[in-house]
Amino acid sequence: MGKYTLNLSVKAVKDLKAIYKSGDQSSIKRIEQIFVELAIRQEKELASRKC
Repeated sequence: MGKYTLNLSVKAVKDLKAIYKSGDQSSIKRIEQIFVELAIRQEKELASRKC
């Protein structure tokens, strides 16, 4: 199954690293949920294209 490729800006990568390094569990969980939702959306789009 296909996968998304995300092109993140240098600032976005820096911000994500800072959030993970800070240990802010609330923010980390939100970010991880976004990635999960992107994966689910990818699966749904692929399934709808096969019909």
